[in-house]
Amino acid sequence: MNEFVVETWLRTYVERQEIANQALSQLRPDLLMLANAQGAEQIMNGFALREAYEAIPFTGIWLDSDGKEWDYFIHGLGCRLINRISKEQIEWDAPDVTAFDIEWFINWVEWYVEDIAPSDIAFIRLTMQKMIDREAIKQVTYKSGPKYQLVYKQSNL
Repeated sequence: MNEFVVETWLRTYVERQEIANQALSQLRPDLLMLANAQGAEQIMNGFALREAYEAIPFTGIWLDSDGKEWDYFIHGLGCRLINRISKEQIEWDAPDVTAFDIEWFINWVEWYVEDIAPSDIAFIRLTMQKMIDREAIKQVTYKSGPKYQLVYKQSNL
């Protein structure tokens, strides 16, 4: 394993978060509206839309556009998906599909790389810190809390 591999996995994970965005868009678009709300009128519109979707359970099964089934868990302004066959886990908080949580990324890597060693997880954490230090990753803050974003360059290494 090397830093380039970690960055490649991270880019893949960030792209995969779009699936969680699609799920939330279908299941609870009111949460996306609230996460993106700027000003009283947009907040009120989000709460008005909430009434139409509040009966949607916080857990259940969601079918994606490719016909794949995912167990979903809606939390705060985001959701966690677990593919019912592959067991892939994707977790994301609105509003920005390019923002990620480092721990959620590591959870995904643990699924992606079968039998990953603790030393490899430590290497991933060290690589993430190096990327933050050289500003290849920046911290961003949303209503859902702090997250990180890749600063896109051809390669951040």
